[in-house]
Amino acid sequence: MWRLIYFVLLSFCGVCSGYKVLLLFPYPSVSNGLIGEALLRRLLSAGHEVTYVTPYPLKNTKAFRQIQVSNNVKKMPDKITDLKHILDKNIDLEDIRSDLQIAFKIANATVMNANVQKLIKDPNEGFDTIIADWMYSEIYSGFATVFDCPLIWYTSMEPDASVLRLLDEDFTSNQRLPFWQGLMEPLRSLRNKFNRWLISDKENSVFNKAFGPAVAKRGRELPSFEEVRYKSSLVLGNSHSTIDWTPGLPRNYLPVAGFHIEEYALSKNLQEIMDNSNGVIVFSMGTAIRGLSIPTTIRTAILKVFEKTNRTVIWKYEDSFEVPENVHLMKWIPMQSVLAHPNCVLMITSGGLLSITESIHFSTPIIGIPVFRDEKRNVERAVNKGFAKKVELDTKISLKLKAAIDEVLNNSTYKERVQHLSTIYHDRPLPQSIELMFWIEHVIRTNGALHLRSTVPMTPWYPTLRFDVIILALTAIAALIFVLKFLLERKRREDDFEFKKFI
Repeated sequence: MWRLIYFVLLSFCGVCSGYKVLLLFPYPSVSNGLIGEALLRRLLSAGHEVTYVTPYPLKNTKAFRQIQVSNNVKKMPDKITDLKHILDKNIDLEDIRSDLQIAFKIANATVMNANVQKLIKDPNEGFDTIIADWMYSEIYSGFATVFDCPLIWYTSMEPDASVLRLLDEDFTSNQRLPFWQGLMEPLRSLRNKFNRWLISDKENSVFNKAFGPAVAKRGRELPSFEEVRYKSSLVLGNSHSTIDWTPGLPRNYLPVAGFHIEEYALSKNLQEIMDNSNGVIVFSMGTAIRGLSIPTTIRTAILKVFEKTNRTVIWKYEDSFEVPENVHLMKWIPMQSVLAHPNCVLMITSGGLLSITESIHFSTPIIGIPVFRDEKRNVERAVNKGFAKKVELDTKISLKLKAAIDEVLNNSTYKERVQHLSTIYHDRPLPQSIELMFWIEHVIRTNGALHLRSTVPMTPWYPTLRFDVIILALTAIAALIFVLKFLLERKRREDDFEFKKFI
């Protein structure tokens, strides 16, 4: 029965094929590039015509049109991916201002790229939808304005206020946060809004400069950036209820975590290593942090821990150095295929959202060594859900890492917990790729899926401030002040009366 349903849905996708899609994944992050390529494959498999904007050009482009923005890679500061600089506190990873500045520079470089400008200024070009990677900037919403078509965002982060504000009101108010975190959340939100306001003039300038002439060439007037940025039809989110914990998501937010996962055959050498092992530990600090940037003292400490385990260790590392027999260095690990192997017992990761998703997909417990702000949140959630241990990356890592490995491998609850979450994760009415394509095509078929949109983002600011609540609060405060003042004045008079009586 399942196969019949699957075949019918595939046939339906074929009937709806042939849409023209502009796929924008210009952020120079390897993990974002992997998602962009996965989306590209899904769209091409469904029969759509794709124009792909990327900083990581693909060699085989017969099935699609590619626009390179390779210079975007130069916009990323070297310090942000250098572990030594991070450990030495030469860069503040908690400062969202740097994220916003980097995102702005990359967005500016993308929209002003000569090849991109040629595309948007050609009046003969047209698309049925725009799918853009959201990374702290909505400048790419201008493409939907130029081509007069629906806009779909993809976000690689968990669903929080940073992106949900594009769809509806601030959803942080719906989260059950710990007391102090809940107390600080409004301040964090206010700080983020202030930081965004600081670059708003620059964003408006780039938006008008990049898209104004193209829209005018089509005989229309460019709307304001503030209006356009809230006109997205759908947000595709790299999330699932087993990974994040944000309740009450908007109707036009679609969790699609795991759609990128595809298993490939292992190389002969790696297959032999996996088959002949009594348990494989796979270690990778993700795509952003290079193994070469790990300080030698920390690298040596980690290696000693691995040497003492009775397991096979596969370590993603860009160079070679002397290692014990049970440790294998690889410049690139086919992570999904390794995790799919029954002998893989543990993943040690920095805690990127793709890695967390893959660990749940393949029922593999993890040890998280987070570096970046989002990785810390991801690992903390994984720990709270019971399938992970957290280890801080510092010079004392050896003792903590050994204890964590022993705990996860010898305590069956970690494996049982991740298996339970994996069951929930896989128990869906449709595979992620089928659901993904359905909603993308639904947005196109319904001219933007206006029936799913909330009116809150387009509402003026003053109704959202709840003046009735503010007035009630101010009245209560004024009444309290009046009562206290009355009581104090009465007490003073009584004291004066007693004093005079005494005299």
